[in-house]
Amino acid sequence: MNEQTEVNDESRAEGQSRLNDGLGWMPIETAPKDGTQIELLNENSGLTDMGFWCDYTKRGYQSLSGLDGEWDQEFGNGDMTHWRVVSNV
Repeated sequence: MNEQTEVNDESRAEGQSRLNDGLGWMPIETAPKDGTQIELLNENSGLTDMGFWCDYTKRGYQSLSGLDGEWDQEFGNGDMTHWRVVSNV
């Protein structure tokens, strides 16, 4: 096993650990798309980010990719797979 494979395996393990932490992670397909700020998780990398759904149609944009919007992320940590409500802690 090479070093990159080990890092990927560790990242996936971190993502799985976060999903199983009992703190309310839900599939990204169920996330609100009304501009609500939420916490996002990339299950494959274990990285989290803050973000919200940016609806192109409400902003008058036309996407070249055919998408109607995208997750606007603070740090751009990849394709997010899960979300949860932002904690006030």
